[in-house]
Amino acid sequence: MKVVENVFLVILTVSLLNFCKSNSCNSHLCFTWKVTIHELTLICKINNLHLRVLIGDQFGNTQADCLPPTSSSNCEPYYQNGTIMQNQITNETIYIVKGKIDRHINGNWTCRHGTRRDVARVEVTVLKENYTDSYKNELKNATCETKEYGK
Repeated sequence: MKVVENVFLVILTVSLLNFCKSNSCNSHLCFTWKVTIHELTLICKINNLHLRVLIGDQFGNTQADCLPPTSSSNCEPYYQNGTIMQNQITNETIYIVKGKIDRHINGNWTCRHGTRRDVARVEVTVLKENYTDSYKNELKNATCETKEYGK
């Protein structure tokens, strides 16, 4: 029975992430997330990456940013357990938080392209407090919203 429950959670997790991916995009950017035992990964894909990219946490604080891309990526995380990088071929900005992943990361995270231009939000929800294996990550309410400013 436990194996069936774990398989169901994995299928549910994949289904919710795919739902989030398909509904977090507009014509300018797409913001998705995934979670494992020790990592939260946020991926912001921007069609025309040419402005500064800011990643905000659930409290509205900037956790990382990347300056407008040039020949090399110039990104900086503000959180000691965070890393950020840009892939200029795929136009993706990837922010990873490592460490204890629990309900404290729950909330609406944002990706901003430019100061007051495109903004995408994803709601991160982790239900389990203590993980013993990767199958015990449960996701709930994986809804996504994007908003364009100034249009």
